[in-house]
Amino acid sequence: MNETDTIEFAEIRNYRFEDYFQKYQHNEKVLSEEERKDFINVLDEVIHQYSDGQSMVIEHLDHCEGGGNKFNNAYRTVLSVYLFVISTSIECFIIIKYFLLADTDIDKRFMRGKMKIILNEGFKKLYGYEEKTYKKSEWMNLSQVIEYLPLSFQLEYKKLSYLLDKHSKSSNWWQKERELETHFSDSVKLYESRCEKIEESKVMMEVMMLFSTLYAVQLFTTKLQTYFNEIILQNYKN
Repeated sequence: MNETDTIEFAEIRNYRFEDYFQKYQHNEKVLSEEERKDFINVLDEVIHQYSDGQSMVIEHLDHCEGGGNKFNNAYRTVLSVYLFVISTSIECFIIIKYFLLADTDIDKRFMRGKMKIILNEGFKKLYGYEEKTYKKSEWMNLSQVIEYLPLSFQLEYKKLSYLLDKHSKSSNWWQKERELETHFSDSVKLYESRCEKIEESKVMMEVMMLFSTLYAVQLFTTKLQTYFNEIILQNYKN
């Protein structure tokens, strides 16, 4: 892809990615019925927008099918990572929607428990927790593309890698709860985990811990897509 060095590209926006890796503090707020209804409406709109985005990415991936050159393979990798990010974000939106819609205590506890699976598995697939899971992560897949891109993207990737690595070590990412909820390995401990006091704002902030991370990666991969699309456009013009 070195032949693209002479192409002039449209300005691509820079972001303060560190802003999306802050530690969120809950404030014990409970939404009123009107606030809850409004928030769920917003979630529905965002889910719809992200779902449309999924369809568009799938179409782009289909168009790249069969191309074996470096450019095509790199573009497919970027699209695949982006698809993972928005798909996992949708999972976050849906689980929080039904947590907020749950009208019985046991339903809320169930949804909160299943939310832990998404939080743990989502970050594990995004970046991982140690060398073994990192090697299978989407971020590792993206590393195979970065070396072909301009220095500015390489530096941003390095910065995000530092933030993601720090984030991976910031908590246990609900590993224990994920194992209990997935494998039913200990009924007593699962019951005790489910009986933990429900704090709505705490649950929301836990989801934000993953979603804001996904959003930072979404912004970065969107920039990469813009770069690739500019190359495609310039090639067609020429």
